[in-house]
Amino acid sequence: MQALRNEWDSLLGEATLVAQAMEIPTQFKGEDKRKKRRKRIIKPTGPRRQCKIETRLVPVKQQLKNVENTSFGVENMTGGAMQQEGFTSFQIFEFCIFFATCVVGLIGNGLVIFLTGCRMKTTVNSIWFLNLAIADFIFLLSSIIDHLSTLGQLSLYFMSFIVQIMLNLNLFASIFFLVVISLDRCLCTWLVVWAKNKRTTLKAKIVCIIVWVSSIGCISFPFFIFDMFTPASLVTYNFTVAFLIPFLIIASSYTAIGVRIKRLKRVKQFRSYWVIITVTLAFFICWFPFHVCVFYAVTAVGNNWSDEVLETAKNVSIYLIHLNSCLNPILYVFMCDEYKKKLKQSLLLVLETAFAEDHLDFKEDAERCAGQENQI
Repeated sequence: MQALRNEWDSLLGEATLVAQAMEIPTQFKGEDKRKKRRKRIIKPTGPRRQCKIETRLVPVKQQLKNVENTSFGVENMTGGAMQQEGFTSFQIFEFCIFFATCVVGLIGNGLVIFLTGCRMKTTVNSIWFLNLAIADFIFLLSSIIDHLSTLGQLSLYFMSFIVQIMLNLNLFASIFFLVVISLDRCLCTWLVVWAKNKRTTLKAKIVCIIVWVSSIGCISFPFFIFDMFTPASLVTYNFTVAFLIPFLIIASSYTAIGVRIKRLKRVKQFRSYWVIITVTLAFFICWFPFHVCVFYAVTAVGNNWSDEVLETAKNVSIYLIHLNSCLNPILYVFMCDEYKKKLKQSLLLVLETAFAEDHLDFKEDAERCAGQENQI
């Protein structure tokens, strides 16, 4: 969580510097020219000259102050914002909520990883959700480590760097796996014969490897061409690649699935689709406020919103991200029909029901209908 806050402050600080640099171009003309300008101004005396001196020097002092407050340094990247004067009661309450959310998410995702990886029969669906749970588990674990290091006043550069990588890796991996799941279910709905012949667990594992490698490539791409990215363009890149394009793909896939199911009137057989749709909606509802807040903070420099409003919006959006990572395993259980009865059974059976493979088998339907007609 602290890493997300530092990323927010870093982008906002960079955007502020860019805006002020456009307003004060004289500060980049060199140290010698500044000294000459000061000498020309300071020589005369009098109230009017003194007023001019203060007017000319205030922007320079303000700019230096902004440079010092910008989170380019290691201290701000590693939780240096936590001061030595202690914590308020509200900050303690925030930490308790955050810690409880992460613990619940770690337990839930850990159970999903253990059961789907070791106890359940390996299917294509279980492979998708296993990798999604791994991404959420790593994200929550790295967030707790970062937060505990902040409370312990440990300024470790490598820890902050790892947390930043885990944050972005979770962002890209989660959305990419949701895209893969939606496309997979769409193909199973429309191309039944292809799904039965070509949809294997080996190919699913290969796709998962491709997704993880693609996620690493997406978070590494801005570092290789860092000079070409401004704060606004970096936010636009993350929003487009990790949110807008996947959202359009997922929305189109589920629209096609809904059309197909409505035509065949086979809604009861596709209970697992509701799990996938709910998990997807939870992801976008929890991540969209963060993208909006970061984009607004970077582009709307000098806005009319108060610092308290922006700080509140930032904290809420960050907590929603952590809530999404702990919400997915809960949704796997409670989206089943008659979940109260299933909760009394083993959690393994509940997950097997949630991840059940659903296909449209037209051949079996035709044979069943033909058999009924022959009996008549």
